[in-house]
Parts: sequence; C-alpha cells; structure tokens
Amino acid sequence: MNSLIAQWQKEDELDKSLIESSTKILKKCKKSSIEIPIYLNIRANCYCNLHQFGNAIADIESAISFISKNKSKLHGFIISDIYTTKGFILAKQKRYPEAIKEFEYSLEILEKEKKHEKNLNKILPDKPSVRKYYKKSFDDRKNEILGYIESSKKGMTNPVSSPCFIATEVYGESSYQVSILKKWRDEYLLNKILGRVFVKIYYFFSRKLICIIHNNKSLRKFFRIFIDILIKLIRK
Repeated sequence: MNSLIAQWQKEDELDKSLIESSTKILKKCKKSSIEIPIYLNIRANCYCNLHQFGNAIADIESAISFISKNKSKLHGFIISDIYTTKGFILAKQKRYPEAIKEFEYSLEILEKEKKHEKNLNKILPDKPSVRKYYKKSFDDRKNEILGYIESSKKGMTNPVSSPCFIATEVYGESSYQVSILKKWRDEYLLNKILGRVFVKIYYFFSRKLICIIHNNKSLRKFFRIFIDILIKLIRK
C-alpha cells in the first residue's frame, strides 16, 4: 500500500513539475511561436490530472485561439491532440456530449493528416518532454481517441460513475447521504493530493468491503453511524 501511495504522489509531483517548467517556457516564447500551443496543451493535461479544471480549460482555449490565428504553422497531429485534450477535460467533468464532439473533431483532423505523420518531428521543439509527449504513432492516437469516444458514450448511458460504494450499499444510490459524499469528494477531496490518495485507497478496499457489508447487519449499522458522523463534520 505504501508503494501505491508513493506512486500516486510521484505522479502528482511530476504534473506539478511539468506545469512549472511549461509556465517558464511560455513566458519566454515569442507571440507567434508554435511552442505556445504545445506547452499550453501539456500544461492543460497536467492541470486536468490534478483536477484543476478551470486552469485546464483556460489553457486549452488559449491553445485553440492560437490555432485559429496560426493554423498553417501547426502540424495536424498537434491540432488534433489539443482537441483531444479539450475532450478529455470535458469528459472528466462528465460533460460527455460536448466531449464526444471534441473527440470526433480531433479524429477528423487526425485522419486528414495521416500522410504527413513523418513530418511531425521536423517541427517539434528539440526538448525531451515535448518529444516524449508527441511520440505516439497515428494508430496509437486514433485508438486512444476512439477509446475516449466509447468511454464517453458509456458515461452518457450510465451517468452514475465512480459511486460511493459503501454509502450506496448502506443508504441507496438516490439518498441525500450519497449526494453529500459525492459532492465532498468531487469539490474537496479530488482537489488535494492527500484527498486523491484517500479516494484511491477507498475505492481499492470498498469494492471488497461491500460484499461483506451486504449480509452483515452489524456492519451495516456501524457504517450508518460512521457515515452520519462524517456527514455532520462535512456540513460544519
């Protein structure tokens, strides 16, 4: 378990490091530099991973604004990737219809650019972080986007994703207790490093726990009392 926590913390630190380095580079870029949308895209992805959706959307919209003014300078794979990132951010916020539109547009751009795949490396900045970020092949990119479209469609048909397993088992999906806990998770816990670690640990163990709770009246009563206390603390 300690190794899992260490891994999650490492991922968060990596995202923060990329945000910091991208910000420094962006400050030095000339207004027409093609590095601007590339680093805005990288930074938006990192913000999204950290659940800082406001910053992520702001960066990706700035990248799209740059595209509209400098489209001829950019390789289609870069443009496609920016729209994929926008779709990914929207999907993370459960805005699935909007996300699907962005993914489909991204796929359309990608298909048109297939024959120019080899030219991508010629225009990318010679920096390891950028080269690594754009190393995916056409097929890998296409499969990734198709996967995002499929998962977004599933999210639309089954909007109850990432449930609070134990609270749902004890109170039922439509209960106000579950609604409060979901809001606390989405608006508070997921915006903090330790909160995200806690959520991941919770999901790791709770799937197994609900099988035990289901047929154990004493445990159900215990978790009802525990959840009621937790909700009182959240509301303070």
